[in-house]
Amino acid sequence: MSLTMSGSPLLEIKDLHTSFFTSQGVVKAVAGLNLAVYPGETLGLVGESGCGKSVTALSIMRLVPSPPGRITAGKILFDGADLVTSEEAQLRRLRGNAISMIFQEPMTCLNPVFTIGNQIAESMRLHLGLKGRALHERCIELLGMVGIPSPEQRLSEYPHQLSGGMRQRVMIAMALSCHPQLLIADEPTTALDVTIQAQILELIKQLKAKFGMAMLLITHDLGIVADTASRVAIMYAGKLIELAPTRDIFYHPKHPYTIGLLNSVPRIDLKSSRQSLATIPGTVPNLLHPPTGCRFHPRCPKVMPDCSRQEPQFIEIEKAHFVSCRLYKRGHH
Repeated sequence: MSLTMSGSPLLEIKDLHTSFFTSQGVVKAVAGLNLAVYPGETLGLVGESGCGKSVTALSIMRLVPSPPGRITAGKILFDGADLVTSEEAQLRRLRGNAISMIFQEPMTCLNPVFTIGNQIAESMRLHLGLKGRALHERCIELLGMVGIPSPEQRLSEYPHQLSGGMRQRVMIAMALSCHPQLLIADEPTTALDVTIQAQILELIKQLKAKFGMAMLLITHDLGIVADTASRVAIMYAGKLIELAPTRDIFYHPKHPYTIGLLNSVPRIDLKSSRQSLATIPGTVPNLLHPPTGCRFHPRCPKVMPDCSRQEPQFIEIEKAHFVSCRLYKRGHH
């Protein structure tokens, strides 16, 4: 399935299935995902907690905890190579080098017993062969680049000595240290307050432009996506349900779930400040026993009898606008 951007994708996910085998049964966290990220673009991956966004990121990096997790089917093509069948040695060469990831919570990803300098230097020592003075200078340069004051002094400090915003900047410096072709940012600002959030997002945008890298931005915050991504993919219960250029998602959303998400965002541009927020009824389904047919049908305001029987196809209804919903037919608005 071509997702209509020009040239070859840098990353192409084809019919990806990732499941967790638990004592209660099999949790199908990602169920048949097709997605492509093109060189230099920012693709936003959006959905409620538990919809499979982070499992998608961990699948790309081949870091799904096993047991209980396993990629059970599909391909993840990066620069033509299938990461699903790649040897561990090949994956180690890619991780932190060609593909980097900024994780949700820097405090759990930074090692508390090593200095900041030691942790930033590790991937450059491994992938770029830097050592001694050149490595030290590069670490200082990276910390300065991500806006950390007194970078030389910070190199000898430990994670607990830094604030949350500083730790997140360190994570970004580590992720960018080897100039990756693809950056996966998994909720990169979740643990930060709003002003720091804005600074971190602006920093990521600047560095992305500077290095010309592609980015997969995973978030549940539509505001972040509006400001950062060129295309948006909406996930629900392990499946992709809508994919379109960012402007189309915000001004012409098609899937009832996407419309529900947008309606539940507070708006300060509307006249009535007393307007109550819309909510999507029900809860995200338990992926041990997902609903039959369209997974959103139990919560959908436009549900039809066939919705529970048959899963809708993921079709292109307008140029570059794909949706998985029985309300639409191919090529129709």
